[in-house]
Amino acid sequence: MTHALRRPTTENGQARDLLLLTLVRVALNTGLRFVYPFLPALARGVGVSTRSLSQVVALRALAGLIGPAVGSISDRRGRRPVMVAALLLMALGCSMPALAASLGALALALIAIAMAKAIFDPALQGWVADRVPYASRGRAIAVTELSWAAALLLGAPACGWLIGAFGWRAPFVALGLAAGAGALAVMTMLAEVAPPDAEGWRRTKAGPAGPTADGAPRGLDPPTPISLGPLALLRTDRSIRALTAFIVCLMLGNELLLVVFGEWLESAFGLRLGALGLAGVVIGFAELGGELGVATIADRLGKRRLVLGAGLLAALAYLGLPRAGDSLPLALGLLFIVFLGFELCYVGFLPIATELAPGSRGALMSIVTAATSLGRALGASAGGWLYDRGGLGVCSLTAAGLTLLALGLLLRGVAEPAGR
Repeated sequence: MTHALRRPTTENGQARDLLLLTLVRVALNTGLRFVYPFLPALARGVGVSTRSLSQVVALRALAGLIGPAVGSISDRRGRRPVMVAALLLMALGCSMPALAASLGALALALIAIAMAKAIFDPALQGWVADRVPYASRGRAIAVTELSWAAALLLGAPACGWLIGAFGWRAPFVALGLAAGAGALAVMTMLAEVAPPDAEGWRRTKAGPAGPTADGAPRGLDPPTPISLGPLALLRTDRSIRALTAFIVCLMLGNELLLVVFGEWLESAFGLRLGALGLAGVVIGFAELGGELGVATIADRLGKRRLVLGAGLLAALAYLGLPRAGDSLPLALGLLFIVFLGFELCYVGFLPIATELAPGSRGALMSIVTAATSLGRALGASAGGWLYDRGGLGVCSLTAAGLTLLALGLLLRGVAEPAGR
């Protein structure tokens, strides 16, 4: 069975599958990202204040913590069924506002979408890692990550048009239909691929080719359970603990700025809602540039080298932001560099993470998802507090320090897997 699952695939088939997964993920990411610019419209729709709804949005950030509870399922049962289940969960959640125009229904939809993403992403990343060799995995991972920028640049404006034309519930209907169609497409069109070493052997050291006298593959330990749960991975592997701390620090630093940059631009330059939308476009194109950059150079330059260089670039841009003075073009340029460096750093580390535990990729990437959510939740909670007490200077200094700490953790605790 496992040998049948490992049938050869053409480059065209691989490109088709990556395109399918990327398009499906655009719907998932749009469900997360469109909420921010249209928070007032959604709040009016259910008859609550924007601040009350923002508390629900903050709560949904913790939905990513569900990832480790289900992360190892895809290691045991296959990636495709988990992705289908996540998309069906999103479709179910999006149906709630269509049935009832209430805060409770909206909250269920927002939380279901966040949970679906926390379940879907580790399975997707595990699927890509199972199918694409590490030497070219940076490009493949980056292609699927294009969905993050596309959700902001294309998905969010489309949701805005739907709200204006049909009301605040229309985006949820559209996203629910897209999720249902995506589940059907993944179930019927996406090839399932057995994870590496599915025969029960775990590679621990290099060894000469050919079997040993007792028939065991050289360089491999005897059959052992290779699919470990998230807690077991964290307990037994120092590099995974270091990677988890790296993610939390990196995300925490970026979120500190993300939650206050609009307020800073408004107070420092007198920007209003329409002009603040320009800043969102700048960030969207910076993210797109980061994802394309990883796709273009990560595999040739070396993924770890790219992550370290991009993180340093982001840290320097954080420090430069308060020195923009009264120059709006300089401020927007520095914001572009911040988010370009951050996106290069974050997306560049994902293929590294997928190779740290080949037999437990679903479990490991669920740790990544949970650490990302935790970092964002902590940053969202602390950003406003820091800004009120020290302005952008304190937020930027803290973000730069956390980014440098993250790079130190990566440098000392996580080695580049073999094959660049």
